Amino acid sequence: MDSIETLRSEHVGIGLMANSLATLAKGPIPSDCLELFRARGDLRRALLSHLSREDWVVYPRMLASNRPEVRALATRLAAGAAAFTSAFQAYSRRWTTPSITADWEGFRDETLAMLAALKRRISCEDDELYALVEGPDGNTLGKLHFA
Repeated sequence: MDSIETLRSEHVGIGLMANSLATLAKGPIPSDCLELFRARGDLRRALLSHLSREDWVVYPRMLASNRPEVRALATRLAAGAAAFTSAFQAYSRRWTTPSITADWEGFRDETLAMLAALKRRISCEDDELYALVEGPDGNTLGKLHFA
């Protein structure tokens, strides 16, 4: 499978995980947080793995392009990706079992905001980044493959 197809497929899976977490966060505080922590952990692992593939495969290729518009988009999106990754990691560290049970509303609000930012990020990548990498002929930057 081509790597862009893989990344798009991962977006679908990450979106489904985000929806599950949003559903849990919108409800009352669970008496057993196991399902909540499983949903958060699954999303965190999938998302950080996905982001690292973009950082190692997609962005370096785009930043090395001879096309200025490709480099400019890569620079903007890479900076946004780094900021999102930092924010997501800080969110993950901040919300532990004790902090969630002490401030369910704060956790819910921050979780829903983080998931909304994730949704915007995925849309931007699908609509701008991957479309540019694929190009109108499917081959603007060549085929990218994961090892």
